[in-house]
Amino acid sequence: MKHLVKTLSVALLITFSMGSMANDRGAILGPTTIIKAVLGQEVVSDYPGPFKGLITHDVYDTTREYVLIPKGSVVHGKVLVIGNVNEIINARVGYTINSVIRPDGTVIDMSKDAAVDHKGVSGIKDKVDRHFWAQFSGVIAYALIGAEATGTSSGGLDGSYDYGDEARRNTLDQFQPIAAKYLNVVPTITIRSGMPFNIFVEFPKKIEPYESIYDDFL
Repeated sequence: MKHLVKTLSVALLITFSMGSMANDRGAILGPTTIIKAVLGQEVVSDYPGPFKGLITHDVYDTTREYVLIPKGSVVHGKVLVIGNVNEIINARVGYTINSVIRPDGTVIDMSKDAAVDHKGVSGIKDKVDRHFWAQFSGVIAYALIGAEATGTSSGGLDGSYDYGDEARRNTLDQFQPIAAKYLNVVPTITIRSGMPFNIFVEFPKKIEPYESIYDDFL
């Protein structure tokens, strides 16, 4: 019995010592750690800006003895517009993570880490509106205006137009760029609230522990 009491006392002493060391030095959040979260609001690619999310699982240090980021912590991020050669068929919203805010108010900088979906792909996708009708209408309008402008581009020896006057020509010149914009319409991507996403930790971080896994046993 005395031996058991002595063993428990030593174990408790080691636990308290480790807790003190962790508070002094901070515990390590290792690289390649995957932090799971969900969106706390709806985001739309046409209106980039800040967004809020929530951590869904406790995040541990490399020894798995300390909780560094508890579930329920708030994610502060920003939605970005993805521009690339396939922008017209893009189905993903880009986003970055600025920080994670724990319930105790501690702010953890995550600006150097990556935001990925559940498969590890950058960006996140959900509902996509490709505006096919607007694009089709733009093609028709652009073709009609282009044909009309071509018809009015030549005249007789006196310089008069075949179909209309200078005012008509100016009207065509004004509407042609507007119609052309419909040819470059890009998809609108909506990510609904509650959609899961991941934060991929790229660099190790020294973080003051939120709690020890032994706290429930003390």
